[in-house]
Amino acid sequence: MKLKTYNKVGFILLYLLFSIHALCQGDSVLKIITHRLDTYSKLEGPEKTYLYTDKEIYQPGDTIWYKAYLVDGISHKRTSKSRVAYVELLNSLDSIVAKRMLYIEDTSSYGYIDLPRDLIEDHYKLRTYSRYMLNDNKGLFYQKAIIISRKYEALSQYDSYNSIRKIETQQLNRARRGDINGLKIDFFPESGSLIDKIPSGLAFKISDEKGNPISTEGELKDSQGNFITDFNSNEYGYGIIYFLPKPLKTYFVSTEIDGYQQKFQIPRAKNNGFTISVKNRDDHFLIQVQTDHANTLEGTILIGHIRGKKFFERLEKGKGNKSYAVKLSKDELQDGIAELILFSPDGSPLCERLVFVEKSSNNPRVSIKSSSKIFGNREKLDVTITILNSLGEPLKGDYSMRVTSTSVSKKSIDFKNWLLLNSDLNGHVDFASELFAMNSEESKFLFETLMLTSKLRNFSSEHIFMNPSKSSLEFVPEKGIMIQGGVKDISKSIQNEKAMISLNILSEAFEERQEIDENGRFSFGPYLFNGSIRPILQIVSNRRNRSNDKYNIEIDPQWPIVKDKVNNNEYNRFRSINKEIDQSIIPFVKEKDFEEYLKGITYLDEVIVSEKRKTKSELIEEEINSFTSYGRPDTRIFRDSVNGWEGLSAMDLLARKGFRVTGNYPNQRISLYGGAPGSLNLKTSPLILLDGTPVNGILGSLRASEVLFIDVLRFSSASLYGTRASGGVIAIYTDKALRSKQTDIESNTNITNARIMGFDDKLEFYLPDYSRLDGFNNILKDYRPTIYWNPDVKIDSEGQVKVQFYTNDRSDEFYLEFLGLTDDGEIVYDYKVIEVRNQE
Repeated sequence: MKLKTYNKVGFILLYLLFSIHALCQGDSVLKIITHRLDTYSKLEGPEKTYLYTDKEIYQPGDTIWYKAYLVDGISHKRTSKSRVAYVELLNSLDSIVAKRMLYIEDTSSYGYIDLPRDLIEDHYKLRTYSRYMLNDNKGLFYQKAIIISRKYEALSQYDSYNSIRKIETQQLNRARRGDINGLKIDFFPESGSLIDKIPSGLAFKISDEKGNPISTEGELKDSQGNFITDFNSNEYGYGIIYFLPKPLKTYFVSTEIDGYQQKFQIPRAKNNGFTISVKNRDDHFLIQVQTDHANTLEGTILIGHIRGKKFFERLEKGKGNKSYAVKLSKDELQDGIAELILFSPDGSPLCERLVFVEKSSNNPRVSIKSSSKIFGNREKLDVTITILNSLGEPLKGDYSMRVTSTSVSKKSIDFKNWLLLNSDLNGHVDFASELFAMNSEESKFLFETLMLTSKLRNFSSEHIFMNPSKSSLEFVPEKGIMIQGGVKDISKSIQNEKAMISLNILSEAFEERQEIDENGRFSFGPYLFNGSIRPILQIVSNRRNRSNDKYNIEIDPQWPIVKDKVNNNEYNRFRSINKEIDQSIIPFVKEKDFEEYLKGITYLDEVIVSEKRKTKSELIEEEINSFTSYGRPDTRIFRDSVNGWEGLSAMDLLARKGFRVTGNYPNQRISLYGGAPGSLNLKTSPLILLDGTPVNGILGSLRASEVLFIDVLRFSSASLYGTRASGGVIAIYTDKALRSKQTDIESNTNITNARIMGFDDKLEFYLPDYSRLDGFNNILKDYRPTIYWNPDVKIDSEGQVKVQFYTNDRSDEFYLEFLGLTDDGEIVYDYKVIEVRNQE
């Protein structure tokens, strides 16, 4: 009896130890999962871009006004990674027509693209991305379709082509497809699989052989023909069947299409597994986790996250539990796609479920008030926009506003569906824009079917937990403009020393040096500048005899090379849809005099110009001046002009031409200022350039036989080179430099230069003041379809912005749109329609 008691106590202790170990193991796995999510969101999370334009249809000669957003892909706030965004205009052959580079200080920047007047009329697309986004092998850049045509088409059937992606259901491994007589049905069991004796939902999408959705109704029956339930699909071809699968049963759906009965077998239920079902209520989600009779939920971990940011966790500790329910409030959740993942005790994903979160309390309150709804031509508009949160507090953010004819633009609802849906899904939802405009019950059902039939792209359990990113990135985030490249040491002259490379920007009097790494690579930057620069790169060596040194300095291409991941079939679909657009044409050019306005013609009085034929010596001088960056110097010395030049140095050439030199070789010095030519000023030394590159200590060692000519710049002529040229400039040009100028033969030199593009300048959108009755306003007619564009709207402390502008000579309806992101990453969009009538 005592022995049995001891055995019983021992069993209890063993069970307690095992339970404690299991709980500790569960806590450990939970910490690992949480750490992985945190690491992903902080270090590996994606970036998103969006491009907002003044309209969607242009004609050759127009200007595309755009604003590019670059944000953190999780929070939709300022990204901590990239500060540089690229904008490209591509034609229908995917060739780049125009490109721009923007510096993103906060969450956006803006610019413009002038379209050539001879640009071919066609369908084009704008895309925007950061270099960091190229690391994603599923990379999906925001792309926006535009039409460039001399005639503006009606947009009644215009199909927005923003992500150029289509849901590819064959990539969804949980889908089962039936295909009978051209009819296709894709089945999507809730949580991935149907499980015997566990009630679940079975989503489906039905379409014809061309992928067009089919709206129909039908019945679910078992193999004996017993009726289970009925179903129907909506206009997008989606539907859901709720039922309880029974063991050893086979089920079929049947529907009648065009008088023909079609029958499809649904996926067979498994006898064991796990499920997550979700009921979407107004203010909460009801989540139920279940398993079959042979398993238990003990030790499993349920994780909820939105775009990689965890909002829920539960480690199940109940012994033998086979189901539990959770009521999850929406109060603290962000809008967007949430994923619920059930993990086994060892951290392996068991099943998952997507659900869409949209709360009215998350939507900022936007009010747009105008002085009227109907205006005359050239009439002033007063607009007041107010943006507040649910507590009535002003919402600071990054906002834009446009007023554009409804004939050439659509409402920009895609801003919301892009950031919350299409940028996160592994595919494109054609009806995403309509989702946010539907009534709550209709949109709730569509969101439910969409979540059951879709798969996450960046934030899936496979992406985050099973395939973590590499420790090193191929494309690192850019904080500014980088000048990078490699050095090929042909003569092997620097292999045994720490070689340096210098970067000089003469116009900015800027120089920077760094060591070349063991792979022969260098990287200068990041830099911030507009326009372009021509930096000079030069190998720096301490060795005196470098005449045999041979290097090739190669600068990396500045513009990213994008391997286009766009589905061209989808782009062709876009083009074919627009070719079928109703041919009701709205001419953009209504009066001939507006053509003159577009051309920007300035009329001048007649001027007669006469020109004298240049002499041969003048032509030679002109050619040499074009070879230099400064044109004509103060003094130019050709070596042939100095008697006995064959045995002289460059310093001797200068001395023979009247510039006095002090000291003995190699410590000679020369001054260009201080009274008569040749006088000394030992405090200020001139800047020495050899074939355009700053050098030191070369005048005495450089032989005159190597010199073609020497230019001397003083006073204002030297101002091009900044403060470093306060002592003047001595620019030496060699025969080698001239040969490289005249031919494409690569010279063996340790010097190279290149044109580096900077960020684009901003230009203000033209807003005429028609209260002024001057001749310019009276002569020219203004039919521009965009009458107001402001990519940088600032609200005041009351949450308001007040703007004034004029209508023009175009009589039409206009969208007055307000769009942007709050400082907390909330999406803002609202619009109002105003009408302009010809009141003559």
